[in-house]
Amino acid sequence: MIDYEGNLYFEDDTLTSNGRGIMMREDLSPYISNTINLPPINDMDGLIIAFITRRHTVVPLAAKLTPEQAAAVFMIGESIETSAGDPKRAGESIREVGTNPFIIGDKSYEGNWFYDFVKRNEGKVHCYQLNTGGLGEIIEKQPNGTKVMKRKVQRVEILEMSSIIRGIVRGTNTWGKDKYWNLEVPTSVQGMDLSKYDVEKFYDVDDIIKQVSELRCERVEYIEKFNTLDKATITAAKTM
Repeated sequence: MIDYEGNLYFEDDTLTSNGRGIMMREDLSPYISNTINLPPINDMDGLIIAFITRRHTVVPLAAKLTPEQAAAVFMIGESIETSAGDPKRAGESIREVGTNPFIIGDKSYEGNWFYDFVKRNEGKVHCYQLNTGGLGEIIEKQPNGTKVMKRKVQRVEILEMSSIIRGIVRGTNTWGKDKYWNLEVPTSVQGMDLSKYDVEKFYDVDDIIKQVSELRCERVEYIEKFNTLDKATITAAKTM
């Protein structure tokens, strides 16, 4: 909350608990570049693209993506509804292509352009999905349609996600195939205990398989609406 004199009240959530702030780019000087545009890809050693999602159940905290998987993640544009937004839809999927509600052209075209870009520059453009939510949440739907939180999510801490990102940039993370998803996930991250987020600590195997299958089906149903999307992208959504 900001009053008429410009005083800030960080703990006042009368209007919203999801505030935003804006600052002038010039205020970051001398740590700013000459332009907001990146150099041409040929002039860079490499480019890292991270898709930020927020899931609270069985999605890994991080995944290294193939070009096809990256294009699928781009199209899926996945997050979840929270109790702060709509309590009756808490935990349900929200999807926005490119996580960008301002796309005004054909969304399949955007997805195909992105796939072509990462495929042409495979080995130089590296794509990842980062889940800034966590694992382990259990929400039960009541007969009247309301939802009750039975177990809160084990949230990934900011310093832990920072360790994952630092390891991506420095190339110090080790990666291996996930047991339930067809994805490369971290097997070791400096400064982080990954065993804390072992999905089998939160759910039994049958429940994990069920949740993974349901989420994959949701994704496929959504992405198949884009009739002119490259088939490789759709296949990736079905199999990843």
